[in-house]
Amino acid sequence: MKKLLAVLVTVTMLLSAVGVLAFTVSADGTYTVIVEEQAGFTTENYSATNSPVVFAGGSAATDAVVSATCSYLVVVSAASETAVRKYTLIVDGTEHAAWIQANYNAGSNRSTVFITLPEGTYSEVIARGTDEEGVQMDVLKFTNITVTAAENTVPDDKEVEFTPCWTLTPSALAQGSSLNAVTVTENDFGYVTFTAGQTGDPYLNYIGGTSTKVGRWLLVKYNNHSVIPRMQLYMAQGAGITSDNNMIEFPIAANGSGWTYVIVDMATNQFYDKENQTVQHFRFDPLEARNWSGGSYQFTGEEAIDVAYIMGFTTKAGLMGYLEANELHDVTKTAVLQESQVTVAGDKATYTDENGVTWDVTKNEDGTYSYTYEKKDVRVPCDTTPKLLLAGSRLKVDANSATLEMDPLTGITTINVTGGDPNATYFNESKTAARYMAIRYRTSVQDNMEVFLSSSDAAPAAGQSFKRELAADGAWHTDIIDLSTVGVSTLNTDTYELKFLRVDFFDAASSGTMELEFIAFFDSEDAAYQYMHTYKTYTATFMANGKVVDRVVFEAGTTSIKEPAVPEKAGFTGKWKAYTLSDKNITIMAEYTMIAQPTTEPATTVAEPTDTEAPPPATGASTSAQTTTVTEAEPGVSDTGKVTGTNATTTVAGSSAGGCKSVLGGLSVLLIAAGAALTLAKRKHS
Repeated sequence: MKKLLAVLVTVTMLLSAVGVLAFTVSADGTYTVIVEEQAGFTTENYSATNSPVVFAGGSAATDAVVSATCSYLVVVSAASETAVRKYTLIVDGTEHAAWIQANYNAGSNRSTVFITLPEGTYSEVIARGTDEEGVQMDVLKFTNITVTAAENTVPDDKEVEFTPCWTLTPSALAQGSSLNAVTVTENDFGYVTFTAGQTGDPYLNYIGGTSTKVGRWLLVKYNNHSVIPRMQLYMAQGAGITSDNNMIEFPIAANGSGWTYVIVDMATNQFYDKENQTVQHFRFDPLEARNWSGGSYQFTGEEAIDVAYIMGFTTKAGLMGYLEANELHDVTKTAVLQESQVTVAGDKATYTDENGVTWDVTKNEDGTYSYTYEKKDVRVPCDTTPKLLLAGSRLKVDANSATLEMDPLTGITTINVTGGDPNATYFNESKTAARYMAIRYRTSVQDNMEVFLSSSDAAPAAGQSFKRELAADGAWHTDIIDLSTVGVSTLNTDTYELKFLRVDFFDAASSGTMELEFIAFFDSEDAAYQYMHTYKTYTATFMANGKVVDRVVFEAGTTSIKEPAVPEKAGFTGKWKAYTLSDKNITIMAEYTMIAQPTTEPATTVAEPTDTEAPPPATGASTSAQTTTVTEAEPGVSDTGKVTGTNATTTVAGSSAGGCKSVLGGLSVLLIAAGAALTLAKRKHS
């Protein structure tokens, strides 16, 4: 995945004093652009009339930790007060709507515009604004620019922290103070509901005068039932919240969004303490209609939004790692649109989204339109009570070719296999189960587990079973199985009524042990996942060549895990550096050893520096085969790393932790002709 360059542009208007923010353009299109602050791509000609400010040439690196490598404070002034609310990005003649985002504040008439460019070279990039009357103007123009790979901006010995440094849980969200036009309702499903009052401007405070580390990147998980597509955060230091200058406004999904999330960069506000990542005041406005509608929206008192949490992370890499490990999975979603968002031509209605993709939409009975699409999104908070649970003494039953012993303190049943075809029948009477079956176990036996079940027959028969590969690493796993996909013809997938349930612990092995904690059935995968997810988990992050190879989630007490393959490197053999698992997160680096080459010429080797020492000077010479071992220094995390759970058959991950992200340069091998000396040097961006 290419790294992205995000350009932060704050568009303002200079009225009576600098700091009064607005973006307007006259009816005839006359406007003036002034760039007051610039970083990254720069220009000495920082103002223009009826044309964009031009940034000619130059190179900027994508940032390994934050998304905003370049930032510009832009003032656009004109006679008219018509505001610019929409932007698009024209890159080498092609429109890329998904690469630009604008957050408009009607109170201060201010827009914050984010531009995202992939790594590469560009002849012309134009940020183009459109006002409420459809007048377009080019605000910024970049010519002949290059976006390079991310530089290493953090120490190599930093780990990325995948756990939040600050969290507003549902119970904490319900304890806000100084409520204005909002009520907060708790429930038992892991979220709260904010309902706006008829007077509008709903908000409440969570930090009031105490310096609190909230991290730089906030993750908000929500389900918006209203038509309002805006949310706000206010922050301040000792002086408190005094104006809209303390505010960050950002778009959210609306019209029954379903459970999803939004990421907020706190550093886009001047009152945020970037060095310490702290604020002394924090206000949350869950639904902000003033800026979206230009002040014309009238609250009905029925506007509501569910929020599961607000979490703060020190790095964006840590936030994304948390999302991948704990939330993101493939879901089918339905987008509901208002008539004003749809283009109707004859009998056909379409909608073009922010990424420039056009969808065919269907008109609903209530006059709205909708379409369905696939995406990775967050888990749905829900009732995690199993529809059927077998645990404790209900797992200790008579078995064939095995003995079962239950620990009365933990309720865990140990299965000692004594012969071939070890199995146990857990019930042979009618019981109501559910679509998702979860089996929590651990074993070191490499084999399959076979499960027999039926909705019609009272005893096992051919075609009534399915097999699951066991994770044979001695660690706890929860295998979540969608019974609608297992292909058992006698299973009623409408009711999931079962006549019997039999588990064959091992398919082929005639000896070995397995520990079993529960067999449970749930209505949804989210319920099964969240029921399992109550167990404390940690993350082992495997890294090579400055990138994440894999993240393996494991539980407390685990002593071994299934390692990913070490990435190949030409001329080297690789292995994972020795490590010991404990109840904490761990980063495991690749260690490469150069393949020995016989030679009679003198050779010099320079060892790779460790994480805490400088490179030693070149030493000695040898007349035999040379071997050099290189241990990867511990950098931060690349956003391209994947996340998997410890389960060998399903992606079931847990919460994780770790510190800051960096990108290592490559390993250079320089063959010196005179004397054929071999020198290894690691290039490190600083």
